This record gives sequence, structure tokens and C-alpha cells, in this order.
Amino acid sequence: PTPELRDGLIAHLKSREIMAVFHYVPLHASPMGRRVGCQDVELPVTEDVAARILRLPCYYGLEEDDQERITAAIQTFLTGATDAVP
Repeated sequence: PTPELRDGLIAHLKSREIMAVFHYVPLHASPMGRRVGCQDVELPVTEDVAARILRLPCYYGLEEDDQERITAAIQTFLTGATDAVP
């Protein structure tokens, strides 16, 4: 998936009141990583994957009905996204 696809899915889920977020920063790019000398490190695969990560709701007590609603919303989005690709 691309960052644009991830952002579209986040918006799609939000419109269905499902919280999904993107906020992963690879260690070498974090403030602490930079302080300890990682500012000149290039990790293109790590940076590419980090740009596409999506955090879905996942917590103790997440009801099965909610899990099914989340997966159905993702399937709906991905089906539409796939249909839109030439």
C-alpha cells in the first residue's frame, strides 16, 4: 500500500467513527535517535514501511461486534480502492 492509500483508509474509517492513526517514527529518525548520533543514517526500507503503517483499534475489551465492523469497513474501502485502480 501507498501512504495515499493509508490516508484514504484513515479518512474512510474516521467517517465511520473508527479511530485509526498513523504516528510511527522509526527510532533512527526520532528525537532521541538523532541525539545519539543517528542523524546521518539512511534506512530507506524502514522509512518506506514507516510511511505506510496504520494503527487499527486494538485493546483489551474490543468487542467482537466492533472487530467485525472494523474489518467490514476495511474490506469495503479496499474493494472500492481496488475497483478504482486502472
